Amino acid sequence: MKRIKNIFICLLIILSLINTIACVPYKYKGERADLYTVAVNTFFRAKGWDNSNPEVVHDPYLKVIETDDYGRVLFCYNERLSYYEKEHQYDEEYEKYYYACIIMQKSSDGFVYYYEDVCIEGYLIEDENSFKNEIYSEAIKKDFTNLKQLNDWGKEFNEEKCVKKPITTKKSSVLDIKDKTFEEITRKYATLLGDKGDDVIYRYEVYSTSDFYGRELYYVWGISRDVYGEGISPTSTAQYFHFAIIFNPDGSYNQETCIVEITDLVNFNAEIKQLKTANQWNEPY
Repeated sequence: MKRIKNIFICLLIILSLINTIACVPYKYKGERADLYTVAVNTFFRAKGWDNSNPEVVHDPYLKVIETDDYGRVLFCYNERLSYYEKEHQYDEEYEKYYYACIIMQKSSDGFVYYYEDVCIEGYLIEDENSFKNEIYSEAIKKDFTNLKQLNDWGKEFNEEKCVKKPITTKKSSVLDIKDKTFEEITRKYATLLGDKGDDVIYRYEVYSTSDFYGRELYYVWGISRDVYGEGISPTSTAQYFHFAIIFNPDGSYNQETCIVEITDLVNFNAEIKQLKTANQWNEPY
């Protein structure tokens, strides 16, 4: 009996250790931690790792595309984040993934510099060989040109226009915000959007970035499986919701301005910028 008890205690300890290891924030192991830092602070909904295989976590895909004479770097970033349509049948999968093309202004003395809100373009690419083999469509080449213009490509470095962040190898949240807070906000906002679902709207959140004064931007994903009020079943039509939420440094929020629905996860810059403005982003708190 005592032996069985000891075995049981050992199993509990092992499970506890496994859980502790699983909860440790993933650290980037690649060579370009500077580019990684810019990506995880600007690519909305980025987690900071590639977890397309649930059993193995890898560094995200990161590729330098071009550099200019002043230290700017145009690069591609991808975590194999799945794409879902606005509505589809429950559990139906879409094998499409997001790539982000980003420009870093400068990397120096442990810090990165970039232009907020205009340093990134999002793409929806089915064939990842476009970036790996450097075979770019005319549409993507045009987007490269527009991105360079917005980021003063080929011009002298201007620190006054930049956001400055310390280089990091992991992405983590600062605030201790409980799931029920996200659920409360998303439920209220989904009601305003006319959601008919009976299921819990909130699913999970991903920390995005912080401003200079400690406000935090989050991506929140929600789902309703009873769109037509017919009851939840394996064949229920699912409606997906994507939100951006900003919290104040103390964890408080303004229900009227703190949340916006993201209707296009490829072209989201305008909505994010509008949300930041409504919540005094980078203004004294």
